[in-house]
Amino acid sequence: MTVLHSHGATGYLFFGAPNDRPTAQPERDFYIYFIQPFDKPKFSDNNLADEVFFRLKSPDEDYKRYLSQYAAALDLASTASGGAKAIYLSKAQDSLRSMSKWLQEKQMTAFEVTYQGKTKTLQDWSKGVSLRDRARLGPDERINFRDVVNIVSGLALGQRFADISPEYPTFSVLVTEANRKQLVGNALRALAGGTRTKDAAATRITSLMLGSLRRTPGCRTIIQDLAITGNAWRGLRGKLGGVRYTALREQRRLDQR
Repeated sequence: MTVLHSHGATGYLFFGAPNDRPTAQPERDFYIYFIQPFDKPKFSDNNLADEVFFRLKSPDEDYKRYLSQYAAALDLASTASGGAKAIYLSKAQDSLRSMSKWLQEKQMTAFEVTYQGKTKTLQDWSKGVSLRDRARLGPDERINFRDVVNIVSGLALGQRFADISPEYPTFSVLVTEANRKQLVGNALRALAGGTRTKDAAATRITSLMLGSLRRTPGCRTIIQDLAITGNAWRGLRGKLGGVRYTALREQRRLDQR
C-alpha cells in the first residue's frame, strides 16, 4: 500500500516486520510497519530515519475474546454447510463488528508508535494537532483509522521529509493519492482564470505554480495569453502540455542566476 503525505513523500505500509518486506519492491521515502500483536516476530529495530512501527499494546480480555470467537466461528464455518454454516458466518461477523468497535473507541491509546527509539501512543504523538482538520473532515464526519495512521506517521517523519526534500512545500491538510489529482486540477483551473477554490491545499498549489510561472522565462506570457483566449483551461493544458516541475525548485534555480 502506497501512502502519500502532506509533504509529498511516498512510502509503503506493511503488515509485518522489516525482515518480511519483499526485496523486489523499489525503494521509497519511508516505510510503515504494523507488527502483529500475537506471536510477535523477532527483528532488529535499527532506529532508521525512514521506518515507523505501529503496535497494538496489551490487548485486553474483551478484545481477546472477540478475536477468539471470530477465529472459532470461521473455523467451524469452513467445515459446516447449509443453515449451520450461515449461523457460524453470522457469529463471525458479530465478533468482527465487536473488534472494530473496540478499535474505533480505543485506537488512540491502544496503539503505540515507535520512531527512532521513541515510543508514544497515537494520542501522545498527536498532541496539539487537530486530526480532524488535517484529514479535512466535515462536522458530521468521523475520522477513519487510515487517516490517523497517515497523519501520525507524517508527524513522526517530519524531519525525514525535511531532510530529503528541504524545498518541497507542506500543506495544512492531508494530501493523498486519492485527492491529489483533484487538488491539482482545482489549482490549475484557478491558475487559468477559473473560480478560486476555498480548499487550502489547492490554494497553496495555485500560489506556488503562479509564482513560478511569473518568474520563469518563456512562461511569463502564458498568464496574459490565457486571459485573452477565453478558453483558459484548454489553453493552459495546451501550453503546459505534460511538463512536470516543482515550483519551488524552479524558483530556486532562477534565484541563483
